[in-house]
Amino acid sequence: MPNGLAAEYVCTPEPLGAACAPTLLDAVGAPVPSPGATGAPAPLGVAGTPVPGNAASHGPAASVHKWEGGYDVGSALTGSARALKVAEGISVCVAGFRVQRDFVMRERRAEADLYQFGCCLEGRMRWRVGGGAESEQCAGEVSVQHVTGGECISTLPGGQACEMVSVLVSGRRLRAFVPADVLGIVGESVRMWPLSAETGAAARAMRDCRAGDWAMRMMLEAKALELVARVLGELAAAPREVRPENVAPGDFAALLAAKRYLEGHLQEKVTIAELSHRVLLNECKLKSGFKRCFGTTIQAYHRRCRMRAARDFMARDGLRVKDVAWKVGYANVSHFIEAYRKEFGATPTGR
Repeated sequence: MPNGLAAEYVCTPEPLGAACAPTLLDAVGAPVPSPGATGAPAPLGVAGTPVPGNAASHGPAASVHKWEGGYDVGSALTGSARALKVAEGISVCVAGFRVQRDFVMRERRAEADLYQFGCCLEGRMRWRVGGGAESEQCAGEVSVQHVTGGECISTLPGGQACEMVSVLVSGRRLRAFVPADVLGIVGESVRMWPLSAETGAAARAMRDCRAGDWAMRMMLEAKALELVARVLGELAAAPREVRPENVAPGDFAALLAAKRYLEGHLQEKVTIAELSHRVLLNECKLKSGFKRCFGTTIQAYHRRCRMRAARDFMARDGLRVKDVAWKVGYANVSHFIEAYRKEFGATPTGR
């Protein structure tokens, strides 16, 4: 465990609204005396868990039933976490912190069927669930994971401001209205992809909510469900644009840029060397990462984009086959017809 304080949470069987028993750990794993005994700072809260406040300086404790709380954890971290159970099986957490040095949280949930949706609005964090690989989420990314128990160790790297909005939904609640094939895409591995404008707006609306108790709960429930629906809809619509956990965020951004470049340059013969130079990613990472992220090779994807564009040109504009071939980068019409037949199993039927 990295140097710094660590907050430990051991949740009861109903974590969406239940109490936890927090314990602060120091850099070597020894318990830190409670605030009441020595004035030691209170621990940081995380999504779906109660957040005991520092009564000495910040007033009464905050929990999943109270939408407030300010925290000062030694010299490591200052900020706030607000958590609330907004409906049966749904909780929301908004956290914003200034992190001076690495801060570690350890959380254990007894509940083994939760879906966690996290929007990173600023900063970055790393976490590992059970014996799985470590994942990193950066500003401008949304993540989703099916949590099936086990310990979660999260690290907020020092020297940054970090802002997260998270929604936890019980599997029972989600399965009541989300198709099984959509939930099947989620899985236990963390999936991450760029935060859309609509999903970001829902997250910021929850962050900025200051309404009264009943009105606040209604709005938060609506926005939480909107965020979940948008995230699952995006995931179902484009599962191949989700960043695998073994691809670094920077590499994934370069791979997305390469994919967009291929889609926008149908007339050109794009070489691996040229694409590597354009997206600033070495050729080995470019080729292996593209196949890992999008399920096909660079050349095959470019050819597929050309053939689908050709089909659209003929259906929409009624162009001659030789004109369509030219528009998608084929000087030789016979080569174009052969590629089209391989893609669609039929010859092109333009004028």
